Amino acid sequence: MIDKSTSITPRADQTQTAPSSQATRYATIGVAFGLLFPLIATLLELVRDQLPFNLVNIVAEQRSEFLLWIIDTAPLFLGIFAWLAGWRQDALLKINEALKAREKEIASINLDLEQRVAERMQALEERNSQMRASVFFAREIAEIQDIPTLIAESVKLITQQFKHYHAAIFLLDDQRKYALIQAASSDAGKKLVERGYRVQVGDQSVVGRVAEQGKLYNFTGSLFSGVRDPEMPRTRSQIALPLFVRGKVIGVLDVHSEQLQAFSQNEAEVLQLLADQIAISIANARLLSESQTIANQLKTITAEQTRNVWQARLKSRGLAYQFTPAGIKSIPAGARPKDKDELSVPVILRGLEIGSIGLKRKDGTRWAEADRELAEKVANQVALALENSRLLDETRERALQEQAVGEISARFSRSLDVDALLQTAARELGTLPEVAEVAVFVGTDNNKDNKTMDGQVREKLR
Repeated sequence: MIDKSTSITPRADQTQTAPSSQATRYATIGVAFGLLFPLIATLLELVRDQLPFNLVNIVAEQRSEFLLWIIDTAPLFLGIFAWLAGWRQDALLKINEALKAREKEIASINLDLEQRVAERMQALEERNSQMRASVFFAREIAEIQDIPTLIAESVKLITQQFKHYHAAIFLLDDQRKYALIQAASSDAGKKLVERGYRVQVGDQSVVGRVAEQGKLYNFTGSLFSGVRDPEMPRTRSQIALPLFVRGKVIGVLDVHSEQLQAFSQNEAEVLQLLADQIAISIANARLLSESQTIANQLKTITAEQTRNVWQARLKSRGLAYQFTPAGIKSIPAGARPKDKDELSVPVILRGLEIGSIGLKRKDGTRWAEADRELAEKVANQVALALENSRLLDETRERALQEQAVGEISARFSRSLDVDALLQTAARELGTLPEVAEVAVFVGTDNNKDNKTMDGQVREKLR
């Protein structure tokens, strides 16, 4: 916008120093032209009176003729009128000069406005480009769940999208004493990764200070005071940004540029957004890895328990049934020989083969692949049904145990005498399945023959 305080009035120095050339010239010309009238009139009077042209005769004619007095005022009036005309001409010229100066000023203002608009448009385009780069970056790393791949892809994308020659990510160790470089985009940075470069948290390096203080550091141009690694002498601007997760610094994003003043405020804000995105992605990947590890451990434990239970069950009793035209009959496990034309499908539960299904055609034709797939699906359902049946049996056994415990506890509550209580305990425990002998002791067992017992009950069951 044009400043409203400005006006088209000429500057004071221009008004004061501008010469009144037109008014003076016009007045001089007017006076000179006006002098012709009295001279010609006097000359005509002398000619008419036939007098010689000299000063005495001129003075005499001027005194005797009143009309010459009026004609003698012509230089004065013509000079005044000519001066007024020149003064107006000077005023018009000054106004014209002021208008020209104002036109130049407006042109200068327009040029400045155009430059500002161009700068704003360039800044806006740069901002839009940075935002597009950040959106592309977030979309590319959103699906990456492996931390090394995530970090390597992040530094590569930052270098490509923001045109800086080096980007690196440091992560803090478990003790939070060192920041170890994990990935870098430049050749010099890759050498640092190969040699296991690390920075102590809190030292004088840029990365060390950011890791300790948790705030952005932007060093550009003459203000650059970063610790230059001999392998990266090209750096003339550096910015380091903290990686925050739940208010705690887990690492540092370090970006280097070959240009002076490379990192503007807008770019620093965008890079901080990317650093936050990287930190969140790393945290999510870690949580996912931990969850998968726990899930795998639980799966392994469950599979091991299932394997042990089924191995014990199959060892105690092997079950096998055979269907023939005569009906279903029980056969010893492993007693039936396998036929080469038989379709055998294993019954697998959590990776453990707990049985098998053997199928044989009446006409002896070969089995198709679709028949095998159908038999495998049936075998899977059989495995789940067997597992459900086993779990149901265990549930019933626990229910019976809980019921027995409840009944025994109820009988205990009716006994007030210690001896009667001990006898009741021995008797009730003896009723449990597969119990041959029950001994209940009360007191401190200081010797092998239990002579110091306060009370003891032993009951044999036959």
